[in-house]
Amino acid sequence: MREEEFTWEARFSDGSVIKQYENDTENNFKSVLDKEKDLVEFKLVNDNKEFYSFNKLTGEINSNGEVKKFYDENKNELTNQKHDYRLIYFRRVTRQFNMGMPNVQLPETTWTVINFFLGWQITLNEKNIKKMIEIKPKVHDKRNLVWCEQ
Repeated sequence: MREEEFTWEARFSDGSVIKQYENDTENNFKSVLDKEKDLVEFKLVNDNKEFYSFNKLTGEINSNGEVKKFYDENKNELTNQKHDYRLIYFRRVTRQFNMGMPNVQLPETTWTVINFFLGWQITLNEKNIKKMIEIKPKVHDKRNLVWCEQ
């Protein structure tokens, strides 16, 4: 695993854990979605011991020990409430290609950036509410986080 790459781990109410990579085999993310009703925590980790986790019971997102709580437009706390928090997880991969440069010997791809998104959504008063964190690559040994609220 590259330093900048995160893998996921999912912990369920029965105590079972599914990791993205187990015994040299990659588990499909669908295996988490199939058991989402029993999901307790979904975590992104890397080799540098950085972690970002979503607690499905409380709606809290933990960023390396810093817990983020969320509020609605009326300043009412949305975390630690009895909501049906639904997991949001995806990666956005951006690649820069060398195209349209005749007679220049360059690698096919010049760079790749992977941003990870982790959060939840709920339906409240017939309105879909999403809260998530965008985890960007490190720049000068500092990770850039963006808290996204919709």
